[in-house]
Amino acid sequence: MRTARSVVGILVLGIAVSAQAAVIDVGVHRAPGLDTTFDIPILITGAEAVTDMVATIQIADGGSDVGGTTDGPEIVGVSLTDPASIWTMAPGGYTLFFGAPPGTVRQVVDPSVSLNVPGQNVFADGILLTITVDVTGFAAGDEFDLLLTGTVGLDTALKNGSSVVPLTVNNGTIIVPEPATMMLLSSGLLLLLRRRRRRK
Repeated sequence: MRTARSVVGILVLGIAVSAQAAVIDVGVHRAPGLDTTFDIPILITGAEAVTDMVATIQIADGGSDVGGTTDGPEIVGVSLTDPASIWTMAPGGYTLFFGAPPGTVRQVVDPSVSLNVPGQNVFADGILLTITVDVTGFAAGDEFDLLLTGTVGLDTALKNGSSVVPLTVNNGTIIVPEPATMMLLSSGLLLLLRRRRRRK
């Protein structure tokens, strides 16, 4: 009887583990300064096998290009080439394509990725993609939603062959730093350096 319970427990545990979703946590990203362009890595965790991705990445409500009312920073690039990108792990490579490439619609981009060799997959644990954002012309303290779900296009989805991979997405935020915040951080660093020198 005890052996039967153990086997059932292991089977239930196995089912629970395989039913967990991959998680994309977009996070909070502070621009390194005013009037600048910077990279935002979008991270994914989980051990799910993946062969394809369809995504819509949107800043705020998408802006006037798509009928929105909030003009925000522009998405000027999408990259999968970071060494920690999950797609660079595919021995046969991948293909990146867009419905609307960066720059077509300022605040919305829709990248799709497919592995080049049927039967190969990558694991959903690392950098999903990196976007480049331009915050030029926005005021210090401005905040904008950074969305991968609830967008004007398709919600971000992953597949393994013909099967949909369970996915949880936590949308994020882009913050344009305030000069006072940047000065405070700089002052704190200088104070730490001075204390360190005095101890030596």
